[in-house]
Amino acid sequence: MVTSLLVLSLLAQASQDMQAQPDPSLAPYPAGNGSSQSAYPAPSFSPSYGGAPVHTKFRGGLEATALSMPSGTPGGSMDVYAVALPILAVDSGEDFGFELGAELRLRVFDAPPLQKDEDIHGLLRGRDWDETSDFGQILRSLRVGSESNPELPPIAFRAGVAELKTVGHGHLVSRYTNQGNPDYHPASASLAFSVGPTRTELFASDILAGRLFAGEVALDIGRLATPNESQWDRYHVALSAAHDFGLAGYSTPPITMAQLDADATAYRNDRVKVSGYLGGGARLLQATPSGVPSFGAEAGFEALGQVSPSVTLGGRLEGRKQGGGFRPGLFNATYELSRFSARGFSFGPIANEQLPDDFSGYAEFQVGYGPADVSELSESDMPIPPRIFGTVAAEYYVWGRLDGDVALSVRFPGNRGTLIARFAAIDALSNAPRFQGSGELRYRFAKSFYVVATGGTVFFPQADHASLVRGAFGSIGFGADFERR
Repeated sequence: MVTSLLVLSLLAQASQDMQAQPDPSLAPYPAGNGSSQSAYPAPSFSPSYGGAPVHTKFRGGLEATALSMPSGTPGGSMDVYAVALPILAVDSGEDFGFELGAELRLRVFDAPPLQKDEDIHGLLRGRDWDETSDFGQILRSLRVGSESNPELPPIAFRAGVAELKTVGHGHLVSRYTNQGNPDYHPASASLAFSVGPTRTELFASDILAGRLFAGEVALDIGRLATPNESQWDRYHVALSAAHDFGLAGYSTPPITMAQLDADATAYRNDRVKVSGYLGGGARLLQATPSGVPSFGAEAGFEALGQVSPSVTLGGRLEGRKQGGGFRPGLFNATYELSRFSARGFSFGPIANEQLPDDFSGYAEFQVGYGPADVSELSESDMPIPPRIFGTVAAEYYVWGRLDGDVALSVRFPGNRGTLIARFAAIDALSNAPRFQGSGELRYRFAKSFYVVATGGTVFFPQADHASLVRGAFGSIGFGADFERR
């Protein structure tokens, strides 16, 4: 599917959180996998404020592309669409911005099985607008407030596409995207705020329907125990919970999970932070037909450092225990497809998957290259230098299962284009693996004109709500936009 998204959101991050912050300089470059996605975030270690004044920018544009995508039925052929995407956006820096727009996929060639009767007026693809959640795609992004700006109250609201979303240490929601289902186009929302020694984060994957809701309350032990600021943001206890009602994007069984984490900073200076943590969680409100208790535990350490003004590195290593219906990071990058087939294409919902009472090892790594904050650049720094952000995560289960997830974002010199890609593998070592990936390349050949090409895999949930039909998509087109201050 063809996508275009002006990335205006900077997701708030707790000091103990390894989740990277999106970089507004990546706008307006998305990735496609059959649904809208935001550009992948670039890490930011210690953002600064009080530099050059922020100017409000207004942007409008239109993309026109040709898309080939399967019908989404077993044995179905490839349909052809003409896609129009109008865009209207306002950017006032990190503290406020929004983008409105929606992809309008017009079916030009309907290969068997014929589906035009399902379309709106026999033209606009019906499955893109057949449930309330789909109207969320009109809100592509919204941000209000900032936790990291000392000049504002510590509260931040973000809405729109969720990409690489992690809550806390990621033991419930980890690297999650809400855009994996090509027939489902929700808008997410998150709210983060601090009150005294506590920080609270709330997340909803779909603001218009009963889907995934998660939250975490973290207590800073140092702030609670001592006025000595050197001990603040070093020791935390956090309680988190998540519940998927499973009532949108086709229904699936509900899932409820809870988690308790504790972490301590072992080393910290202006550029490096190393922390250790441990935690435990459980699956709630679920029968355990396998007889294996649905609970688990985690222990590990994480590090984040800015090794130079332009290079940021981060990573974590973790030992995990899972069992029954519980495993750490269940709401992950592939969850929107795994909720129909836990692995492969017809193994049933992940909500019903029972895991052995055993262990796994998890590793995650991220690297960013580019200016620490593009907003700090002066006119003399133009053209904007390249920016690269890459992140990889993998988990190996001792009984022989391997899952992995890779994301890459590259901005070309002079800010003339981007390459964005994501790849995931589920149970890669088995005889029933599932591999999925997508990418987008775009290049601006003139001030107001650019070309775009996308391609990758696409998976369609079926009427049994327990299987997937796979295929591939590809598109090519161009866009025109303008920007005013």
